[in-house]
Amino acid sequence: MKIETRLDRGRINHEAPGDVHLMVSVAAPEVEEAKRKPIDVVIALDISSSMSDPATAASPTPTKLELAKVAARRFVENLDRRDRVGIVVYSTEVTVLAPIVELTEAQRLRLIEQISQLQPIANTDLTGGCLRSLALLTEEPASEGRVRRVILFTDGLPTVEPRKYPDVMMAIRARLDGKTPITTIGFGAKIVEDGAGSGGYNPELLTSIARESGGNFYHAESADGILETFALELGALRSVAATDVRLEVRTGAGIRVKEVLNDFTVRTEDNGVVTVTIGQLYSGERQDVVIALEVPVRDTAFPRDTLAASVRFTGVETKGGAFDLTEEAKFRYVEASEADQQPDQAVEEQRLRLKAAQAIADAYRYAARGDYQRAVTRVREVRMLLMRFGSRESQIIVAVLQKIEVDVGDAQRFAQRGASVRAAAGSTAMRRTGSDRSSDYYDGKHSSVQQLRSQQDMGSDKSGSGGSQQRPSGAHGGNGPSPSGSQPSQSSRPASDAIPKPAGPDKTSSRNRL
Repeated sequence: MKIETRLDRGRINHEAPGDVHLMVSVAAPEVEEAKRKPIDVVIALDISSSMSDPATAASPTPTKLELAKVAARRFVENLDRRDRVGIVVYSTEVTVLAPIVELTEAQRLRLIEQISQLQPIANTDLTGGCLRSLALLTEEPASEGRVRRVILFTDGLPTVEPRKYPDVMMAIRARLDGKTPITTIGFGAKIVEDGAGSGGYNPELLTSIARESGGNFYHAESADGILETFALELGALRSVAATDVRLEVRTGAGIRVKEVLNDFTVRTEDNGVVTVTIGQLYSGERQDVVIALEVPVRDTAFPRDTLAASVRFTGVETKGGAFDLTEEAKFRYVEASEADQQPDQAVEEQRLRLKAAQAIADAYRYAARGDYQRAVTRVREVRMLLMRFGSRESQIIVAVLQKIEVDVGDAQRFAQRGASVRAAAGSTAMRRTGSDRSSDYYDGKHSSVQQLRSQQDMGSDKSGSGGSQQRPSGAHGGNGPSPSGSQPSQSSRPASDAIPKPAGPDKTSSRNRL
């Protein structure tokens, strides 16, 4: 594990210092599939009556539940004997379909059969489903040797109390243990803000559940989209390099933390220490946290270094146990003529990438009010600033912003694509890391090795090469034995477990349409 700090300005005008941006970076090591941590996961499926609705308007089949069952079955098929799985379903009532069980081949087949038999019924106790899923995991003794996750899938709003956003969040927040992330998946082309009707899900609620627990949020609109979100999450779980990762920031004298731009949970202690909860880091991941510091005026220039902040990263590494790393960031007060006139380009680029999520959220809000020109202008401002950077991540976001400009540009287009715009604004990757690898606008060409592997294993390969792409050496999937010696999981897939095709014209995922 490696850490680094850099300021956007190292030589600051003592008379007018303004805000200084500190970027704290941590790089996780690569983790081989064979050496990954075992997974404890609970899949919570919405089986309310709306899940019997057609997945798309083009055809009465397949239904939303049919697609969700295919994705859940394939997810279970692509875990191995090291892992444990539980299944919770929720409608008017919450049912534990299966407690946390070790994934023997017999148990895998039993889970797949139970998922296959699910039928839609009645209302949506989303809160109850989430809390019961958490309980299945948190009632188990905590172990540093296992990765925990709840995957919550829904197509609608809570219709069983608590139903309102603040009440749902209060209930879930009270049960979070800081070690069990909740990943949320919202399905459907229609989204609904809290208290503003029915017929869709509330992305703000799902984003908040994921954010506060340390999980991921995904939006899906099609058969391919559902499979892909489950595959992306499987890829993430397969590649956890570190857990319980936290960043502590202690500022120098007179300096204060003004804002953490990444969308992590932030807490300020009584002693002024700011703690940023990052949660999990994935194999080979580099996490760049950008912090705005308010620096005080100084009467005169000062010839020696001044401490901006000392930072400390702690957590548990998959390969090496607990880690505790520290670093300092310093600057100098100088005369105006000697001060840095341009920000450090690496820090500025990451700052703008993180600001892109806010720009998309603003554009959605403007377009929802009918102010399409203002929406376009807001997105274009950030896109033009990012265009001067040539990194892959920035170019991905530039392409995303360009597509969003079109989708917020007029009433007809926004009516068709508003849900995807709103979901992109809530994209976990965009809000936390300044990258976009999970929204409908991302084309999938830059997925991680683990995500590509999982997409191939689950039959949702978006790499452009279809099923013919070679799996990386040593990868565990359906074509060979798992690292633990279990039989190929794909062999248990029922012959009928293909993605149900619409009766009418084939509908590709919104990600492919763009």
